[in-house]
Amino acid sequence: MTYWMVNGSVLAVLVVLCACTPYVVRKNDVFGVFFPDSASQLKKVRAMRLHYFVLCLFTGILCAGFWCMTVFFRLINGELAFPIFIVAYLLLQAAIYLYYHRRAKRMKQNREFSYTVEHHVAVDLSPQPRLVSFWWFVPHVLLIVVTAVVTFWREPVLDEQIPIHWDYAGNAVYTQKGFFSLFQLIFLQILMLLLFFGLLVLTSRSKKVIRSDNARESRRASILFKKLWCFYLVAMGFACLLWFSFLQFMILGLCPFSWMAPAIAIFMVLVGGGATVLIVYTGQGGSRLLRKGRETDRIDPREDDRYWKLGCIYFNPDDPSLMVEKRFGVGWTMNMARPAAWMILAGILLAVAVSIVVALISE
Repeated sequence: MTYWMVNGSVLAVLVVLCACTPYVVRKNDVFGVFFPDSASQLKKVRAMRLHYFVLCLFTGILCAGFWCMTVFFRLINGELAFPIFIVAYLLLQAAIYLYYHRRAKRMKQNREFSYTVEHHVAVDLSPQPRLVSFWWFVPHVLLIVVTAVVTFWREPVLDEQIPIHWDYAGNAVYTQKGFFSLFQLIFLQILMLLLFFGLLVLTSRSKKVIRSDNARESRRASILFKKLWCFYLVAMGFACLLWFSFLQFMILGLCPFSWMAPAIAIFMVLVGGGATVLIVYTGQGGSRLLRKGRETDRIDPREDDRYWKLGCIYFNPDDPSLMVEKRFGVGWTMNMARPAAWMILAGILLAVAVSIVVALISE
């Protein structure tokens, strides 16, 4: 039951978020192509959004059905089947997106709507509000310290064989007690803390998108959008560290396996539910926080489709910004023309590789 509850909820949240993406991005960003206000609500554009929504839901239901059948008839191991169908769904969703991206690009190239390109620049000379504080991470550090202290306290009374992994039925995999096997989760907590802190700093310094025809309001919405997502990153970081502490306490024999299912449910509600509520409330870049303004057929100031490869990869050597708002989706992406972007990507891949090696060594 735990297997179906956990994986089923993850798949459901993923499918719904992917399907709803066209409705939470900025209305001018139509499948990664920038449209003027007057064209973003055309009947054809609304139909494309609806068809994308239906296709993503249909492919999600299809993948869920095949996943259930393969596990039920034991065609593939359950723990292996779920990631396979998650990857399959993401590939199908990407193919659907690319199809509608090409359609939107063709509409603009064929000038199926009228627009004028004007060159206006909005410059924000006001002081940058402080969105990040080191004090926000004091609870995170204290949690790691408490977990380490409890581990030192429990180490003498533990058996020589300690559990390090559980399947969905509660069967444990044991390994020899040692410094590495006891403290590997705490090391991962430290890496995760550094990762979330880095994400918070990058998010707070990301490029603002300000419309020249509504500069004051778009600046307010952009700052509020970043502030809310910074708060969410701090809260999600603490929730992830708390989850690792819970797993560590299970290894130390302080928490029974029966607490696993409720803990997973609470974690999913806090992290997944919080993200969903925030996405619906803010939209991409704070687009849902904007007070309604005058619509126009002017394309300004983001006529920069040439810098967006496939509508989702930003590559602009002339832009000094490292983090920019996504064209399709909610959040930020990196300017891949900046060397720092490749260094960060390499660091993330290295952290993933280290985590995999740690897991393999511990087993």
